[in-house]
Amino acid sequence: MPTTTPEDLVYARLTRPRRPPVLRTLLSLALAVLLIGVVLPWLLDVSWPQILRVVGAADPLLVGVMVLVGAGTLLCEVGALRAAMLPLRGAEALRLGTALQALALAVPGGGPIGIAALLVAVRRRGVSVADALTGVAILSLMDLLLSSLLPLVGAVALTIADAGPLWLRLVLAVSGVLGLGLGGAVLALLLRPGSLDGVLARLEFLPPESARELVRTQQFRSRRLLAEHGLAVAGLPVASRLLQLVAWFLALAATGVAVGPAAAIGVFALGRSLAQLPLTPGGTGITEAASAAALSTLGVDAAEAAAASLLPSLALVVLPLVLGAFTAPTLLRRER
Repeated sequence: MPTTTPEDLVYARLTRPRRPPVLRTLLSLALAVLLIGVVLPWLLDVSWPQILRVVGAADPLLVGVMVLVGAGTLLCEVGALRAAMLPLRGAEALRLGTALQALALAVPGGGPIGIAALLVAVRRRGVSVADALTGVAILSLMDLLLSSLLPLVGAVALTIADAGPLWLRLVLAVSGVLGLGLGGAVLALLLRPGSLDGVLARLEFLPPESARELVRTQQFRSRRLLAEHGLAVAGLPVASRLLQLVAWFLALAATGVAVGPAAAIGVFALGRSLAQLPLTPGGTGITEAASAAALSTLGVDAAEAAAASLLPSLALVVLPLVLGAFTAPTLLRRER
Protein backbone atom coordinates (compact mmCIF):
# COMPACT_ATOMS: atom_id res chain seq x y z
CA MET A 1 0.00 0.00 0.00
CA PRO A 2 1.54 3.37 -1.01
CA THR A 3 2.70 5.67 1.77
CA THR A 4 0.93 9.00 2.15
CA THR A 5 3.43 11.86 2.25
CA PRO A 6 2.91 15.32 3.76
CA GLU A 7 2.81 16.69 0.21
CA ASP A 8 -0.07 14.30 -0.58
CA LEU A 9 -2.02 15.67 2.39
CA VAL A 10 -1.48 19.28 1.30
CA TYR A 11 -2.36 18.39 -2.29
CA ALA A 12 -5.61 16.74 -1.14
CA ARG A 13 -6.40 19.80 0.96
CA LEU A 14 -5.82 22.26 -1.90
CA THR A 15 -7.69 20.22 -4.51
CA ARG A 16 -10.70 19.24 -2.42
CA PRO A 17 -14.01 19.79 -4.25
CA ARG A 18 -15.40 23.32 -4.09
CA ARG A 19 -18.78 24.65 -5.03
CA PRO A 20 -18.43 26.71 -8.23
CA PRO A 21 -19.03 30.42 -7.47
CA VAL A 22 -21.75 30.68 -10.12
CA LEU A 23 -23.79 33.45 -8.51
CA ARG A 24 -20.71 35.52 -7.64
CA THR A 25 -19.38 35.13 -11.18
CA LEU A 26 -22.67 36.23 -12.73
CA LEU A 27 -22.90 39.24 -10.41
CA SER A 28 -19.31 40.23 -11.16
CA LEU A 29 -19.96 39.95 -14.90
CA ALA A 30 -22.98 42.18 -14.50
CA LEU A 31 -20.86 44.68 -12.56
CA ALA A 32 -18.19 44.67 -15.29
CA VAL A 33 -20.81 45.32 -17.97
CA LEU A 34 -22.31 48.11 -15.84
CA LEU A 35 -18.91 49.73 -15.31
CA ILE A 36 -17.98 49.67 -18.97
CA GLY A 37 -21.40 50.26 -20.48
CA VAL A 38 -22.78 52.90 -18.09
CA VAL A 39 -20.29 54.16 -15.51
CA LEU A 40 -17.37 54.82 -17.88
CA PRO A 41 -19.28 57.09 -20.31
CA TRP A 42 -21.10 58.74 -17.39
CA LEU A 43 -17.82 59.57 -15.64
CA LEU A 44 -16.43 61.17 -18.79
CA ASP A 45 -19.71 62.70 -19.99
CA VAL A 46 -19.30 61.07 -23.38
CA SER A 47 -21.57 58.87 -25.52
CA TRP A 48 -20.83 55.43 -26.91
CA PRO A 49 -21.10 56.62 -30.54
CA GLN A 50 -18.32 59.12 -29.78
CA ILE A 51 -16.16 56.42 -28.18
CA LEU A 52 -16.74 53.97 -31.04
CA ARG A 53 -15.89 56.67 -33.57
CA VAL A 54 -12.44 57.04 -31.99
CA VAL A 55 -11.98 53.27 -31.76
CA GLY A 56 -12.90 52.92 -35.43
CA ALA A 57 -10.38 55.60 -36.39
CA ALA A 58 -7.55 53.99 -34.40
CA ASP A 59 -4.39 53.14 -36.35
CA PRO A 60 -4.96 49.50 -37.47
CA LEU A 61 -1.23 48.76 -37.62
CA LEU A 62 -0.68 49.84 -34.01
CA VAL A 63 -3.78 47.92 -32.91
CA GLY A 64 -2.46 44.80 -34.66
CA VAL A 65 0.94 45.15 -32.99
CA MET A 66 -0.84 45.63 -29.66
CA VAL A 67 -2.67 42.32 -30.10
CA LEU A 68 0.63 40.60 -30.90
CA VAL A 69 2.13 42.13 -27.76
CA GLY A 70 -0.84 40.73 -25.84
CA ALA A 71 0.01 37.29 -27.22
CA GLY A 72 3.57 37.89 -26.02
CA THR A 73 2.37 38.46 -22.47
CA LEU A 74 0.62 35.09 -22.61
CA LEU A 75 3.74 33.35 -23.90
CA CYS A 76 5.79 34.84 -21.06
CA GLU A 77 3.33 33.49 -18.49
CA VAL A 78 3.39 30.10 -20.21
CA GLY A 79 7.20 30.09 -20.18
CA ALA A 80 7.25 30.80 -16.45
CA LEU A 81 4.75 28.00 -15.88
CA ARG A 82 6.89 25.52 -17.82
CA ALA A 83 10.05 26.55 -15.97
CA ALA A 84 8.33 26.14 -12.61
CA MET A 85 6.65 22.83 -13.51
CA LEU A 86 9.37 20.76 -15.18
CA PRO A 87 9.12 18.18 -16.74
CA LEU A 88 5.98 19.77 -18.26
CA ARG A 89 6.39 19.86 -22.04
CA GLY A 90 6.14 23.07 -24.04
CA ALA A 91 2.91 22.20 -25.88
CA GLU A 92 1.21 21.10 -22.67
CA ALA A 93 2.41 24.22 -20.87
CA LEU A 94 0.95 26.36 -23.68
CA ARG A 95 -2.45 24.70 -23.46
CA LEU A 96 -2.56 24.72 -19.67
CA GLY A 97 -1.25 28.28 -19.42
CA THR A 98 -3.85 29.75 -21.76
CA ALA A 99 -6.66 27.81 -20.08
CA LEU A 100 -5.60 28.95 -16.61
CA GLN A 101 -5.21 32.56 -17.77
CA ALA A 102 -8.76 32.46 -19.10
CA LEU A 103 -9.98 30.97 -15.81
CA ALA A 104 -8.28 33.76 -13.84
CA LEU A 105 -9.96 36.37 -16.07
CA ALA A 106 -13.39 34.72 -16.03
CA VAL A 107 -13.78 34.10 -12.29
CA PRO A 108 -13.32 36.97 -9.81
CA GLY A 109 -11.01 36.04 -6.96
CA GLY A 110 -10.50 32.67 -8.59
CA GLY A 111 -7.06 32.06 -7.07
CA PRO A 112 -7.93 28.93 -5.06
CA ILE A 113 -9.83 27.44 -8.00
CA GLY A 114 -6.96 28.20 -10.37
CA ILE A 115 -4.39 26.67 -8.00
CA ALA A 116 -6.48 23.53 -7.61
CA ALA A 117 -6.97 23.23 -11.38
CA LEU A 118 -3.25 23.74 -12.02
CA LEU A 119 -2.23 21.15 -9.43
CA VAL A 120 -4.60 18.52 -10.81
CA ALA A 121 -3.64 19.25 -14.42
CA VAL A 122 0.13 19.05 -13.93
CA ARG A 123 -0.19 15.92 -11.78
CA ARG A 124 -1.99 14.23 -14.65
CA ARG A 125 0.98 15.08 -16.84
CA GLY A 126 3.65 13.45 -14.73
CA VAL A 127 4.75 16.30 -12.46
CA SER A 128 5.27 15.02 -8.93
CA VAL A 129 3.16 16.37 -6.07
CA ALA A 130 6.23 17.87 -4.40
CA ASP A 131 7.38 19.62 -7.61
CA ALA A 132 3.84 20.84 -8.31
CA LEU A 133 3.52 22.37 -4.84
CA THR A 134 6.93 24.04 -5.16
CA GLY A 135 6.06 25.47 -8.56
CA VAL A 136 2.74 26.84 -7.35
CA ALA A 137 4.37 28.42 -4.30
CA ILE A 138 7.08 30.16 -6.32
CA LEU A 139 4.73 31.35 -9.08
CA SER A 140 2.26 32.68 -6.48
CA LEU A 141 5.06 34.47 -4.66
CA MET A 142 6.30 36.14 -7.86
CA ASP A 143 2.76 37.24 -8.66
CA LEU A 144 2.42 38.73 -5.17
CA LEU A 145 5.70 40.64 -5.47
CA LEU A 146 4.91 42.03 -8.93
CA SER A 147 1.33 42.92 -7.97
CA SER A 148 2.66 44.78 -4.94
CA LEU A 149 5.24 46.62 -7.03
CA LEU A 150 2.60 48.09 -9.37
CA PRO A 151 1.03 50.60 -6.94
CA LEU A 152 4.48 51.74 -5.83
CA VAL A 153 5.48 52.33 -9.46
CA GLY A 154 2.23 54.20 -9.96
CA ALA A 155 2.86 56.46 -6.97
CA VAL A 156 6.38 57.30 -8.16
CA ALA A 157 5.29 57.90 -11.77
CA LEU A 158 2.34 60.13 -10.79
CA THR A 159 4.61 62.10 -8.47
CA ILE A 160 7.16 62.64 -11.26
CA ALA A 161 4.33 63.75 -13.57
CA ASP A 162 2.80 65.85 -10.78
CA ALA A 163 -0.53 64.23 -11.61
CA GLY A 164 -3.32 63.00 -9.36
CA PRO A 165 -4.24 64.05 -5.82
CA LEU A 166 -1.69 63.62 -3.06
CA TRP A 167 -3.90 61.23 -1.09
CA LEU A 168 -4.09 58.84 -4.08
CA ARG A 169 -0.32 58.79 -4.46
CA LEU A 170 0.08 58.14 -0.75
CA VAL A 171 -2.43 55.29 -0.80
CA LEU A 172 -0.64 53.70 -3.75
CA ALA A 173 2.76 54.10 -2.11
CA VAL A 174 1.66 52.66 1.24
CA SER A 175 -0.15 49.70 -0.33
CA GLY A 176 2.88 48.97 -2.50
CA VAL A 177 5.32 49.10 0.40
CA LEU A 178 3.09 46.89 2.55
CA GLY A 179 2.66 44.37 -0.28
CA LEU A 180 6.37 44.23 -1.02
CA GLY A 181 7.09 43.83 2.67
CA LEU A 182 4.67 40.93 2.87
CA GLY A 183 6.12 39.31 -0.24
CA GLY A 184 9.67 39.76 1.02
CA ALA A 185 8.74 38.21 4.36
CA VAL A 186 7.14 35.22 2.64
CA LEU A 187 10.22 34.78 0.44
CA ALA A 188 12.50 34.89 3.48
CA LEU A 189 10.35 32.39 5.32
CA LEU A 190 10.23 30.12 2.30
CA LEU A 191 13.97 30.02 1.79
CA ARG A 192 15.43 30.29 5.31
CA PRO A 193 15.97 26.88 6.96
CA GLY A 194 13.77 26.27 10.01
CA SER A 195 11.79 29.49 9.64
CA LEU A 196 8.42 27.86 8.92
CA ASP A 197 8.57 24.93 11.33
CA GLY A 198 6.48 26.67 13.96
CA VAL A 199 3.94 27.94 11.44
CA LEU A 200 3.16 24.67 9.67
CA ALA A 201 3.31 22.73 12.92
CA ARG A 202 0.00 24.41 13.78
CA LEU A 203 -1.79 23.05 10.72
CA GLU A 204 -4.51 20.74 12.01
CA PHE A 205 -4.42 18.34 9.04
CA LEU A 206 -0.64 17.71 9.39
CA PRO A 207 1.10 16.02 12.33
CA PRO A 208 4.01 18.16 13.66
CA GLU A 209 6.71 15.85 12.35
CA SER A 210 5.07 15.72 8.93
CA ALA A 211 4.89 19.52 8.89
CA ARG A 212 8.62 19.79 9.59
CA GLU A 213 9.39 17.25 6.88
CA LEU A 214 7.19 19.19 4.44
CA VAL A 215 8.96 22.45 5.24
CA ARG A 216 12.44 20.99 4.82
CA THR A 217 11.50 19.37 1.51
CA GLN A 218 9.76 22.44 0.08
CA GLN A 219 12.51 24.84 1.15
CA PHE A 220 15.13 22.63 -0.47
CA ARG A 221 13.09 22.35 -3.67
CA SER A 222 12.36 26.10 -3.74
CA ARG A 223 16.05 26.99 -3.41
CA ARG A 224 16.94 24.49 -6.12
CA LEU A 225 14.21 25.74 -8.47
CA LEU A 226 15.30 29.37 -8.07
CA ALA A 227 18.97 28.45 -8.49
CA GLU A 228 18.38 26.43 -11.67
CA HIS A 229 15.48 28.27 -13.29
CA GLY A 230 15.19 31.52 -11.36
CA LEU A 231 15.79 33.67 -14.43
CA ALA A 232 12.78 32.17 -16.23
CA VAL A 233 10.53 31.84 -13.19
CA ALA A 234 11.14 35.43 -12.07
CA GLY A 235 12.15 37.14 -15.32
CA LEU A 236 9.32 36.00 -17.57
CA PRO A 237 6.52 37.34 -15.30
CA VAL A 238 8.40 40.66 -15.22
CA ALA A 239 8.60 40.59 -19.03
CA SER A 240 4.86 39.89 -19.17
CA ARG A 241 4.09 43.01 -17.10
CA LEU A 242 6.42 45.11 -19.24
CA LEU A 243 4.65 43.90 -22.38
CA GLN A 244 1.34 44.90 -20.82
CA LEU A 245 2.81 48.38 -20.43
CA VAL A 246 3.92 48.32 -24.07
CA ALA A 247 0.36 47.39 -25.09
CA TRP A 248 -0.88 50.41 -23.11
CA PHE A 249 1.52 52.77 -24.87
CA LEU A 250 0.44 51.33 -28.25
CA ALA A 251 -3.21 51.93 -27.35
CA LEU A 252 -2.44 55.54 -26.46
CA ALA A 253 -0.58 56.04 -29.73
CA ALA A 254 -3.29 54.31 -31.78
CA THR A 255 -5.98 56.65 -30.46
CA GLY A 256 -3.87 59.80 -30.66
CA VAL A 257 -3.60 60.36 -26.91
CA ALA A 258 -0.55 62.48 -26.07
CA VAL A 259 0.60 62.40 -22.45
CA GLY A 260 4.06 62.28 -20.93
CA PRO A 261 5.73 58.90 -20.28
CA ALA A 262 5.57 59.29 -16.50
CA ALA A 263 1.87 60.17 -16.58
CA ALA A 264 1.15 57.24 -18.93
CA ILE A 265 2.99 54.81 -16.64
CA GLY A 266 1.19 56.23 -13.61
CA VAL A 267 -2.23 55.79 -15.19
CA PHE A 268 -1.34 52.25 -16.31
CA ALA A 269 -0.15 51.28 -12.83
CA LEU A 270 -3.23 52.82 -11.22
CA GLY A 271 -5.60 50.89 -13.46
CA ARG A 272 -3.76 47.58 -13.07
CA SER A 273 -3.49 48.05 -9.30
CA LEU A 274 -7.25 48.57 -8.96
CA ALA A 275 -7.80 45.50 -11.16
CA GLN A 276 -6.51 43.37 -8.29
CA LEU A 277 -9.72 44.05 -6.36
CA PRO A 278 -11.70 40.77 -6.65
CA LEU A 279 -14.91 42.48 -7.75
CA THR A 280 -15.03 41.78 -11.48
CA PRO A 281 -13.45 39.09 -13.70
CA GLY A 282 -9.81 40.08 -14.17
CA GLY A 283 -10.62 43.58 -12.94
CA THR A 284 -12.50 44.21 -16.21
CA GLY A 285 -14.43 47.44 -16.02
CA ILE A 286 -12.50 48.71 -13.02
CA THR A 287 -9.27 49.09 -15.01
CA GLU A 288 -10.94 50.75 -17.97
CA ALA A 289 -13.06 53.17 -15.93
CA ALA A 290 -10.18 54.19 -13.65
CA SER A 291 -7.72 54.61 -16.53
CA ALA A 292 -10.17 56.65 -18.61
CA ALA A 293 -11.04 58.91 -15.67
CA ALA A 294 -7.35 59.43 -14.89
CA LEU A 295 -6.56 60.32 -18.51
CA SER A 296 -9.47 62.75 -18.54
CA THR A 297 -8.08 64.58 -15.49
CA LEU A 298 -4.84 65.02 -17.46
CA GLY A 299 -6.72 66.98 -20.11
CA VAL A 300 -7.23 64.17 -22.63
CA ASP A 301 -10.39 64.34 -24.74
CA ALA A 302 -13.12 62.22 -23.13
CA ALA A 303 -13.79 60.00 -26.16
CA GLU A 304 -10.07 59.44 -26.75
CA ALA A 305 -9.50 58.64 -23.07
CA ALA A 306 -12.29 56.06 -23.11
CA ALA A 307 -11.13 54.49 -26.38
CA ALA A 308 -7.50 54.29 -25.25
CA SER A 309 -8.55 52.63 -22.00
CA LEU A 310 -10.74 50.06 -23.76
CA LEU A 311 -8.35 49.01 -26.54
CA PRO A 312 -5.82 47.14 -24.33
CA SER A 313 -8.64 44.83 -23.19
CA LEU A 314 -8.68 43.47 -26.73
CA ALA A 315 -5.16 42.13 -26.27
CA LEU A 316 -5.08 41.46 -22.51
CA VAL A 317 -8.61 40.19 -21.84
CA VAL A 318 -10.45 39.17 -25.02
CA LEU A 319 -7.50 37.33 -26.60
CA PRO A 320 -6.74 35.15 -23.50
CA LEU A 321 -10.46 34.37 -23.08
CA VAL A 322 -10.82 33.29 -26.71
CA LEU A 323 -7.70 31.12 -26.61
CA GLY A 324 -8.68 29.75 -23.21
CA ALA A 325 -12.09 28.71 -24.51
CA PHE A 326 -10.35 26.34 -26.91
CA THR A 327 -7.80 25.02 -24.40
CA ALA A 328 -10.01 24.77 -21.29
CA PRO A 329 -10.79 21.04 -21.87
CA THR A 330 -7.04 20.47 -21.44
CA LEU A 331 -7.42 21.01 -17.69
CA LEU A 332 -9.51 17.85 -17.39
CA ARG A 333 -7.72 15.65 -19.92
CA ARG A 334 -5.14 13.10 -18.97
CA GLU A 335 -1.93 12.86 -20.99
CA ARG A 336 -1.72 9.64 -22.98
